Amino acid sequence: MKRYELLKELAKLVTDQDLVITSIGGVKPEWYSLMPGNGTMFADLLGCATPFSLGVALNLAHRRVIALDTDGGMLFNLGALCTVGKEAPPNLTIIVLDNERYEGVVGSPATHTASGRMDLERIAAAA
Repeated sequence: MKRYELLKELAKLVTDQDLVITSIGGVKPEWYSLMPGNGTMFADLLGCATPFSLGVALNLAHRRVIALDTDGGMLFNLGALCTVGKEAPPNLTIIVLDNERYEGVVGSPATHTASGRMDLERIAAAA
């Protein structure tokens, strides 16, 4: 499934009470085109969407928080998963959009997930 198609389906499930935090790259303008408004926030530094979302979820426990992170962002800050696992806020959902590329970088170099040997799902489960 292409990222924009997934985001369109996700947008149908998001309410006006939810907070969605996006990473940088193509996900940012695509999500905002679908869900502009006060419930969308942008973590404009690589590796910050998940830890920023964790902080929001811990401080606003009455709100559902959805992190739209990227493979590049997650790989940049894998340690954040350990903190998410330790804190385990029930109101936080993390979705990692893995296109195996660093978007916005000249040439769009491959991330480590492109090798087929790096499994972000298993890393997250272990955390």
